[in-house]
Amino acid sequence: MADELLEVLAFVEAQVEKALELRLTWAELLRRVFALDVLTCPHCGGPRRLIALLTDPIVVRRILAHLGHPTEPPRPAFARSRELLDFA
Repeated sequence: MADELLEVLAFVEAQVEKALELRLTWAELLRRVFALDVLTCPHCGGPRRLIALLTDPIVVRRILAHLGHPTEPPRPAFARSRELLDFA
């Protein structure tokens, strides 16, 4: 019984390691889905660098307002009836 349990644990650990190896970064996913390389500058072709990470909501709202963009997220749309979506 203990040997079977150890075999199962070893199998599960191997599967978890395999799954972790298959994960793609967000940049790789964007490149794969949209053919968009977000890590390369479209003007000079050089690599992009992260220069800031904005996490303070007040600062983000002030920047968006300064740029003339909405500062609040859009309201969720109501669910649509299935009949409205039936095009056939």
